[in-house]
Amino acid sequence: MREEMDSVVGRGGRSPGTEDRSEMPYAEAVVHEVQRRANVAHLAISHTTLRDVEIGTAFLFKKCLENGNPTTLDKKISQAASSFRKGRQ
Repeated sequence: MREEMDSVVGRGGRSPGTEDRSEMPYAEAVVHEVQRRANVAHLAISHTTLRDVEIGTAFLFKKCLENGNPTTLDKKISQAASSFRKGRQ
């Protein structure tokens, strides 16, 4: 990732910006992977179930406060859930 950034913006001149995204596909993929693996956005908005619900093997009671996002790492949903893929969107 460092080599890719150096080749696009150099060392010391300026920081990478949104205009550089198309020229840094690996760095973009790393950012997406970090967001997928360490997703904290779902913690900002809590969700409450309106009725009893079953999701896979999990059972959530009505009015259950739910903050998780387990689907991105669930191997039942995605065989490549725990692997890094450069082209993942």
